Amino acid sequence: MERNKKGQFFKGSNTREKNSKWKGGRYRQGRFMFLLMPKHPCCNIRGYYREHRFVCESILGRYLTREEVPHHIDKNTVNNKPENLYLFPNHSKHMKYHWAVRKNNIEPITKSNLII
Repeated sequence: MERNKKGQFFKGSNTREKNSKWKGGRYRQGRFMFLLMPKHPCCNIRGYYREHRFVCESILGRYLTREEVPHHIDKNTVNNKPENLYLFPNHSKHMKYHWAVRKNNIEPITKSNLII
């Protein structure tokens, strides 16, 4: 293995599976979980993709459009179970839903009143 000027190993010598802290390509950044999916067309520059979007794609059997927004029913963004996700067609509809819930105009989506 080669070292750089500071005596550190080059990138690649202790990355991903070789690293002792490897967690199987899954990590949390901020409020969301990410999965290592370098071949996905919408992955980020590091090759990771948001887990909740992937779960919705698995259920639908197609890629989500950039406009579609998954909503976590229990407001726990780490809980990416299929029964906890609701898909809005766009960000505007998602925000209108939250606005109406705050104004008590509509009942929040729950697992019991969810129609799939």
